[in-house]
Amino acid sequence: PPPPPPTMAMAPAAKRLRGGEPNSDLASPVEHLANCDPETLLKRLRDLDPEISPLEYWIEPHCLDTDPDGEEEGGCWDKDGLAQDVWLTAQYVPSGLEEALQPLRATLQTELAPAATSLGAAGAAGDAAAVVPGLLVLGNASAARDAELLKRLNVRRVVNVSPQTVRTSQAYYQELLGGDFLEYCEIWADDFPDYCIMDHYQAAWNSFSACRDSAGSGGGACFIHCEQGVNRSGALATAIHMRVMCESCTPEFANGLREPEALFWESWRLISKQRGGGRGVVTNVSFQRQLLFFARLGCQWWADMPSICALWRTKLEGSMAIFREFVDGIAWQVVKGFPGARPEDHRFLATLIRDGAMRAEKNLSLDMAFDLDGATARSRAERRVRLYAGKYLERKVKALRD
Repeated sequence: PPPPPPTMAMAPAAKRLRGGEPNSDLASPVEHLANCDPETLLKRLRDLDPEISPLEYWIEPHCLDTDPDGEEEGGCWDKDGLAQDVWLTAQYVPSGLEEALQPLRATLQTELAPAATSLGAAGAAGDAAAVVPGLLVLGNASAARDAELLKRLNVRRVVNVSPQTVRTSQAYYQELLGGDFLEYCEIWADDFPDYCIMDHYQAAWNSFSACRDSAGSGGGACFIHCEQGVNRSGALATAIHMRVMCESCTPEFANGLREPEALFWESWRLISKQRGGGRGVVTNVSFQRQLLFFARLGCQWWADMPSICALWRTKLEGSMAIFREFVDGIAWQVVKGFPGARPEDHRFLATLIRDGAMRAEKNLSLDMAFDLDGATARSRAERRVRLYAGKYLERKVKALRD
């Protein structure tokens, strides 16, 4: 059975795992921290997680088995706990994830450089690429409407990760591909730094798994796409590939004895090269953090645990996510009350307003963008969003009617 969800409070992580005793499983990763003094370790830990309390690592005299030789009179620092928690916390915060990702990005950029400098027929990205042969295909909006291509790839299921720009449906594919088409799934995702693309992992995995489980009886392939086939669908395809690798490899690999970075790298690199072109896939750096985090969690994700996002998001991305929820509520209010907006278009319109308002907000000054701190800031933000929504709907609703 899968392990229980990780506890989201990061302090003191190693103490919970140790139960008061050193964790031998972490001996190797923290050896390089062994020579650091407690004050240095505590500073590093608080840099990673400012909410860490030093009191969690101070051992009172009555808790000591023996009087610690050379320690401060009246107690001592739990140096083993500090060293282990510095390492553990670095695995699950933005700065730690970024540190691991930087060399991978540089290497991938170098490997894709030849394609980037020869963007002709050979260097441009194709419309579709096999991720798991015969079972999972990654593509873009053009491929999503290409009947000949989809038939040639034996596509039976489609996961549309950008229905706000690629407007297809179950009926569309039944007409396009005929009676053999089985399932259409929509994921209303955004390609923006704060967005948790991994919250949609299970839906994408379910569609892929349905094809895999029925492979011997004409289950066909799952085609996953967004507008460009790079970030949103690219991230979900990479996550699926990582899990497939874990399940199909040796028990030592699946049990996490291989570095998560290696698992993420192999899937990211392979799909980037399969997709072609000089960009690769998953250029959104926050999506990269989520995927590495996913690998470190053993290729699992808990969408019903919102606090999981606090670990991979930066402080700014956290503010953006709060603002997104605020905008989404206003967008739905405006759309539902707008004359001429048909109920079947409400989600489409509200999503476009949400995504557009987020991008407009990014262009504001730093002291104003995504600011909801206080009644005045919230009132100003609401006025901006409602003004944007009203002007947008005046154009878009008329265009939909025409």
